[in-house]
Amino acid sequence: MKESGKQKIRIFIGISLSEEARDYAASKIDQLSRLITGVRWVRPENLHITLKFIGWCDSSVVPEIVKIMSQCSKFLPAKVSVGGVGGFPSHDRAKVIWVGAGDIEGKLEKMFRMIDGRLTRMGIKSEKRKYHPHITIGRSSGGPVAVPSISERENDSPIFFTVEDIILFESELKSSGAEYSVLQRIK
Repeated sequence: MKESGKQKIRIFIGISLSEEARDYAASKIDQLSRLITGVRWVRPENLHITLKFIGWCDSSVVPEIVKIMSQCSKFLPAKVSVGGVGGFPSHDRAKVIWVGAGDIEGKLEKMFRMIDGRLTRMGIKSEKRKYHPHITIGRSSGGPVAVPSISERENDSPIFFTVEDIILFESELKSSGAEYSVLQRIK
């Protein structure tokens, strides 16, 4: 997208999942897609934990965003747990369906606060809601939906993994759904 001769891009800062965590989230999509209608499910290759959704911005700000991300690398590595399902704003009236992500050491929260604060000083809108790490697995395509409880099976114990890097993703909106590409990876 071009505006006034400048290149606009749609971006966010996130965390990629371990293969095991991605498989867990994909299995929840498979289970829930049989129980809920009216939901656009996230493709497994797009599953991630968002640290900060930035949205449309001028591509010229990318170097400054990467600099902020580099400052956050002091919080890496970070331990994360993945398990359970829920919905925002609530289980009974969900517009977003998620798999939970536990911030075991509080490092994701620290990264979020640093990123959000520094981006706000750059003129990028601050997040008003409390940070709740999660993996979005679906979005209601109409009105709110109820997220059913999924009976926990023996192999449904939480998945643990270590976050080694944070990623600046570009999100390109297409008729088939969003496609993400890595702009920068910071370790």
